[in-house]
Amino acid sequence: MLIERSCLCGKVLQVEEHAGTSVHCPACGAVLPASAFVPALALDGPPTSKDEDEEEEDDTDEEDEEDEDATEVEDQEDDLKPVDGLATPMQLTTATMLAGPIAGAVLLTRNYWKMGNPWAASATVVGCVLLVLAAIWLAEDNAGQAQALVAGVWIGVALLAYVLQAGALRRNSEAGGSPATTGALVVVGLACVLVTIGLAFFPDLADDATVTFGEGESIGYRAPVTEDEARALGKQLQAVGIFDDTGETAVRLRHRRGAYEVSLVVQAGWNDPRQKRAAALLAGRISQQVFDGKPVRFRLCKKGFRAVTTMNSAP
Repeated sequence: MLIERSCLCGKVLQVEEHAGTSVHCPACGAVLPASAFVPALALDGPPTSKDEDEEEEDDTDEEDEEDEDATEVEDQEDDLKPVDGLATPMQLTTATMLAGPIAGAVLLTRNYWKMGNPWAASATVVGCVLLVLAAIWLAEDNAGQAQALVAGVWIGVALLAYVLQAGALRRNSEAGGSPATTGALVVVGLACVLVTIGLAFFPDLADDATVTFGEGESIGYRAPVTEDEARALGKQLQAVGIFDDTGETAVRLRHRRGAYEVSLVVQAGWNDPRQKRAAALLAGRISQQVFDGKPVRFRLCKKGFRAVTTMNSAP
């Protein structure tokens, strides 16, 4: 019967149980008496000196790799060059609250760009443009919705400043970078305020054509609305008593998003249920008698045609 035995050099040999007094080892060439053999090592037995050397070499290699990784991290930290002029989260939040969300978005973009992250800077610009367009679109129907969106953007910019950039700004400060100066923030803030004002009045930059019906009573309109349509609307407003020759009454007529839009400036009662019911009835009447059943939006507005309540004609 074959049995396994280990040579002193570590080679495992299979020999007959009664193979005689000596065995030739093919690994080291030694001819050893049977008494020189020891039982073969079990898989979980103690390692030979050769195995121990290999394990020590493996451990040494792992330690060298760890040292190399640590050296690379240290080199990366040493290579971090401080950037001056980055707006801190507190500065971003303050600028957003005082100069509007556009100022906050501009400073976020500026930080990303100075830190060498153009993709994040571009994404911030795209997000800012989309939010501005959404605010303008909402303001056409309801100023309150636009104001709610702007307030949400204020909070969002502040959170982005603290969540996305606080860590990088802290590391930059530890590396010796200095924050943005007050003067730079003031310049950015004032520029953004001017842009915000321009956007707020952008829909009214073009001059309206005007049709006058009485003392201070007029309808401003713009293509594709025609003068005949504006005059027809004025006659209807005279019929219901809105135009009554008693004072200044401002009305604006537009055609956008598939409907005629009639905006009336009133001094109070924008959210009065009776005013809303009257506006809804008037929208339906104007739709049927002036615009041949086409959809009509009737808006009750504050000064500057800032819509507060919008009622739609029934389909």
